[in-house]
Amino acid sequence: MLHLRYTLVVYLFFNITPIWAQRLSSAEEKLLRQAVVPFNDPDSAVLPPTLTDLVRNRSVIAIGEVTHGTQEIQRLQIRVAKTLVQEHGFNAVSLGEAYLSNTWLLNDYVLFGKDNTQQTLAAVVGMTTDMLDFVEWLRTVNASRPVAQRVWLLGAEMGPPGQLARLALSYVKARRMALPDSLHNLLAELMTLPDMYKAQANTNSLVKRAKALTVWLARSDTAASVTLKQAWQRQCIGQLPEALETFSRPTQAYRDRAMYENIRWLKERRSTSKVAVINIHNAHIEKRPCYAWEGLTRAGYWLDSAYHQQYLAIGTEVGRGTYTSWNEKGVFTVRVPEDRRKVGTLIRAVTSTPYGFINLNASPTIRQFLQVHNQLTYGTSDQRTGMIWPCKTLPDAFDALLYSRESTPTPSATGIYAGSVVPLFCLYLNMTDSLRHQLRKAGQVRLSLRADFTGIADTESSVRLSVYCHDRLNKQLSHYVLPINSGTAAEQLIKVPARTQFISVGLYAEQISTLTVNRFAVNDRPLPTSVFTLHQWEPNDTVTKGDYQISYLTNQILVQRK
Repeated sequence: MLHLRYTLVVYLFFNITPIWAQRLSSAEEKLLRQAVVPFNDPDSAVLPPTLTDLVRNRSVIAIGEVTHGTQEIQRLQIRVAKTLVQEHGFNAVSLGEAYLSNTWLLNDYVLFGKDNTQQTLAAVVGMTTDMLDFVEWLRTVNASRPVAQRVWLLGAEMGPPGQLARLALSYVKARRMALPDSLHNLLAELMTLPDMYKAQANTNSLVKRAKALTVWLARSDTAASVTLKQAWQRQCIGQLPEALETFSRPTQAYRDRAMYENIRWLKERRSTSKVAVINIHNAHIEKRPCYAWEGLTRAGYWLDSAYHQQYLAIGTEVGRGTYTSWNEKGVFTVRVPEDRRKVGTLIRAVTSTPYGFINLNASPTIRQFLQVHNQLTYGTSDQRTGMIWPCKTLPDAFDALLYSRESTPTPSATGIYAGSVVPLFCLYLNMTDSLRHQLRKAGQVRLSLRADFTGIADTESSVRLSVYCHDRLNKQLSHYVLPINSGTAAEQLIKVPARTQFISVGLYAEQISTLTVNRFAVNDRPLPTSVFTLHQWEPNDTVTKGDYQISYLTNQILVQRK
């Protein structure tokens, strides 16, 4: 604790240095002014030739964002990505901080026009209006190209455990593989209550069991041919152990490594591939520690190590303004800090250009200048106060900087921001003692269900039927999960272990606006709607009234957001 207080005092001391102490000399002002290549609105103007020259002969180019919620920076990212696609033969765009496991529908949409706009929006929670326009632009570009030359659009972020578990179950089913009960139980646990199992990853065997799953898949799935979707599923599933580690404790190490691996996977899926990476914070693309604290290796380091001169890292910076930030409590606006130690403030003082570009290694003098004047804005989600970060290795971390004089908040096209927590709810079946006795005696239960639902859906079903069997000491004997697709009848025969004393059945749903259960039968016996009870979980994992309400209709159950 003493060390922490000392560190805080030192940090505050260096951050209250008087502004006049950092004023530039006339020679320094001239140097910086000459280094900044000005340009106008990125939506319509041609990018500066110096930037165009820098991107030539590269195969992986990452354009970072200094805050996650600045519209001008996102427009710069999109403008560069369009130029790379149109003029430099780039055939893949990676959304760095969107889940790879959550963007299959999005890729299908831009490649083949499959699904509708609402589903593509749902694939990337928090998609902005500018990003939606970019998605439509990509779809239009692809429509005029042969399939082999079309541009892919996928995320690079490692998905959450529950989502990867659903992908694993879907993959095994499609490949007609006999999944061992122990591994099926693992996936069932993760699918049913993903948030509630995160904390257990530190103390129980979930990570070890997840590693056993990946080993089993590698040994059992020996078929030579796989579809593109199955290859994508395998890539996602292989990161399940690391996802459990990442989502259960505040660590970034696995996260950045997974970003790199997913970008590499995207690049290597085609014989000739060039990847533009956007929708990713500056910190993740740095070649050398800049934003990162000591000991943390970022995705940019791995990309630089793998591709060397083929990798280009372009950081971004802003002068002043506000940006969007968000967490489970809501969306708010944060002010960009201004300070004469900050690169954005310095550029704003010596030039009036709305946008600018700096080659950080154009000359020894500008490189030396930026090793001294190296502070950048630092803005992330869940941040109430804007920050400035000392980047002592700025010219080594990035090859170039894109600058925006102003920062304005990004508008969401969905009204939902990435990182927002959507409640989980369950329709719990209140079985009578006689029904439980019948099921135990029969040794099996046949469940049939038909439901319709709307809302945000990921690449696999967000609604699933869960069946637990426990013995008289309440020890779990089995756990089975059946994914449910909207509008499609589902039926499954489930074995009841011999020592079963208690059977519980629940219909779990997340990221859903409305859910209508049209039919529910146990052993071909339709059940009345009154036997179901609504339970809800909020972010703190306590049962509350929550955001949903239930209506018992004739032969139907309706659950909807209030």
